[in-house]
Amino acid sequence: MSQFITDWQANAAHLGRYGLYDPAEEHEACGVGLVAAIDGKPRRQVVEAGIEALKSVWHRGAVDADGKTGDGAGIHIEIPQGFFREHVTRTGHVVGGGRLAVGMEAAWKATRKTPLQAKDIEWRVKPVVLPLRDMYQDMSKMGAILKDPRAGTSNRIRAARDIAWARRVKAKDPIELTCLRLGKESILHFPGELFVEYQLAAQKMHPNQFVAMAAYGDYAPGYIGDAISYTQGGYETGRVSRVAPEVEDVLMPALRELLK
Repeated sequence: MSQFITDWQANAAHLGRYGLYDPAEEHEACGVGLVAAIDGKPRRQVVEAGIEALKSVWHRGAVDADGKTGDGAGIHIEIPQGFFREHVTRTGHVVGGGRLAVGMEAAWKATRKTPLQAKDIEWRVKPVVLPLRDMYQDMSKMGAILKDPRAGTSNRIRAARDIAWARRVKAKDPIELTCLRLGKESILHFPGELFVEYQLAAQKMHPNQFVAMAAYGDYAPGYIGDAISYTQGGYETGRVSRVAPEVEDVLMPALRELLK
């Protein structure tokens, strides 16, 4: 452990000399946690400890603004090689010397291939201007923070980011929502850290077709909730969401238009 700390400090100093690291930026953030058995022996208790660790953090456990649902957090565990090797042997197959990749093999076997022609492929674009959150309408306070060297690097960077977004919205600079259609399948591309309710709405519009949604296309808006989530409170609908609750009235019609 002491060697790890020494190496980390040396690397941090190296990055700092080139402006790539600032200790002031050390703060809580979305990330990963690690639970391990130092004796290297796999056991159920390690998995249970990982689940408890995940449950012990609120936002970092990816609890949605409604306090009931999550946005995809989970635990990643090692494939129990011994268990699967024994199962494969019982089926009469010979296990090779390499490691098993059970999930990838199952996903590959479940893949359905469909031929496509040029007419089956379409790219749709819908520009929208998202509504600006009330707290970001007045840029003077953010400007004061940006100009104040005593405000700290993190706060000044946040202020600059907020000002850039506010100016963009006030200038009615649109964000492009897009949809890639491949036959009967549709893949939507939306901005920000989007609440799962939009994905569920898209699937409901086409219940018999495959509809996937990828967000983070443009992260300037931050979190994007549905209208009701802004009345329920929570981290995601606080200052880290730069759009007003009326954002649902903008995105839902656009969603229907892209999928029609």
